[in-house]
Amino acid sequence: MGNADLVRCVLGHVLAGIDECNARELARAASHWTRVSRAHWAACKGANGAWLVFSRRHFGTVLAQHAPLVPNDPRANFYALCLKAQTEHMGLPIFMRFGVINNDSLANAMLEQDPITANHRDLPNDWRVKGWRIRYRIMARQVLRLLSWHPHGKYAPYDVKGMVSYFLGCSDIDLAPFANREHKMAAFLYPNAVTDWQSFRDGEHARALNARKYVAAVRKVSELLVLFVTECA
Repeated sequence: MGNADLVRCVLGHVLAGIDECNARELARAASHWTRVSRAHWAACKGANGAWLVFSRRHFGTVLAQHAPLVPNDPRANFYALCLKAQTEHMGLPIFMRFGVINNDSLANAMLEQDPITANHRDLPNDWRVKGWRIRYRIMARQVLRLLSWHPHGKYAPYDVKGMVSYFLGCSDIDLAPFANREHKMAAFLYPNAVTDWQSFRDGEHARALNARKYVAAVRKVSELLVLFVTECA
């Protein structure tokens, strides 16, 4: 096996091992590897299958295959997807998949994935639809705040997966030393006021209520994440 063939063989494994949440870092990581040597570059140019898998893994089947930005060139399409995500979708492939560019578009994305609203979304004058839209706009604003605020080292800025994992976790073990998810959220939002369970329980009711609302918002964006991850599998 020649050097170029060897590089092409391992390229798919290397690219599949890159696990970045931000499109800028995705493009940078891929570029660094392809520029290691001329053999790497030559192999990368011909490894269309690896680039297609890489794009599908990070951007989903719809964007990678069914609606490519650069048809018939998986490598160019991958970098085009990264650039579009950076410039229009806050650098997040998941936001690009659901057309999120701002607070309102995130609210619409969460609303459209809510099965409870499915039979009423096309009735703009329905009082329930108006209420849902207001509710989801508030949730979207809360999610964007959590993503953009300095996360105290708990997760990277604009890391949707990291944010969902931190606040919701996979089990009660992930909550330690907090009593519940609302307590954990309150400690994040009000680090100077909520230092333990006693301060959360006996503190202002508005803090606990706000924490519950933020947790509900994270749960809604986690539903989008599940759909996106399923598509990327």
